[in-house]
Amino acid sequence: MTGQYYQQPPMPYGMTPPEVDSIKSLVNIAGIFGIIMAIIGMIIMIWLALIFWPLLIVGIIPVILGFLFYINCTKINEMIDQGQYEQAKSKTLIWMIVGLIFINMIPGIILLIAYMKFDDLINATRGAGYMPPPPGYGAPPPGYGTPPPPQRICTGCGQQILANYHNCPHCGKASVGHDQQNSGSRVCTGCGQQIPASYNNCPHCGKQVAQ
Repeated sequence: MTGQYYQQPPMPYGMTPPEVDSIKSLVNIAGIFGIIMAIIGMIIMIWLALIFWPLLIVGIIPVILGFLFYINCTKINEMIDQGQYEQAKSKTLIWMIVGLIFINMIPGIILLIAYMKFDDLINATRGAGYMPPPPGYGAPPPGYGTPPPPQRICTGCGQQILANYHNCPHCGKASVGHDQQNSGSRVCTGCGQQIPASYNNCPHCGKQVAQ
């Protein structure tokens, strides 16, 4: 937004809030309890069927609910992975009630604890902002990666100066144009310094320069 100072979000982009792992663990535990209750109910259902088959109808209800409880706990975690925290919270509330009333107190209480943690997760998500960074956020500083400006050697003191300087900032000597300087000079093969083309020996290192 124009006129506002952009504050960097407290949580790096791409990272999930720490409450996510805690909630998913609780939902997984509740789902495991649900499937265990379904298996126990299935064993009881078979035993009741051997005694008096009409009781089979009574025993099959908790078995079905136990399997549905496990399946929906898995769906809750899928919603969390997709960032659908509000929908996952609502679904957790529904199956928390189902667990407390129809299945067992233990998985229902576990989902209750997970449900209470959703508020911290949603608030952390809103607090992080998750807004796209403004243009230029995280961009390299100006001049990063750009080639250095062209330079040349002052004929007065031998220091390197920018090619567009008319006077050397070190000794003050008026410098000739770049093309003019290069036409009347050459590079010493011994030290790499530019020397006048008429020199037979380099004044810097003493190396003999071939004509």
